[in-house]
Amino acid sequence: MHFRTMSGLVAPDYSGTSIQNLANTLLSHFGAVPRGSKLKLDLDLNDRVVLILIDGLGYLDLSNIMGNSLPVSRLYRITSVFPTTTSTVLTTLFTGLSLVSTVF
Repeated sequence: MHFRTMSGLVAPDYSGTSIQNLANTLLSHFGAVPRGSKLKLDLDLNDRVVLILIDGLGYLDLSNIMGNSLPVSRLYRITSVFPTTTSTVLTTLFTGLSLVSTVF
């Protein structure tokens, strides 16, 4: 479930559908110790994973541009982190930690 603010922005869902949870799912899948909760989604991962990150491209933008012609087998909607800056997102994705955990 994604929470929309009055301005239409989607708030991060750290309880199971955020980039932070994705990072911890990948850490766990490849034998590393996760640093937080994993995704609530079943990704059915194999021994090889390709993660494509396009900075500034949101789920709704991608859906509007591509419509039903997305050439992927599965597309999952997850939330970002706050603040949604490139450096914050990449730090969370690479470490599995929230911004607060990496600052202090």
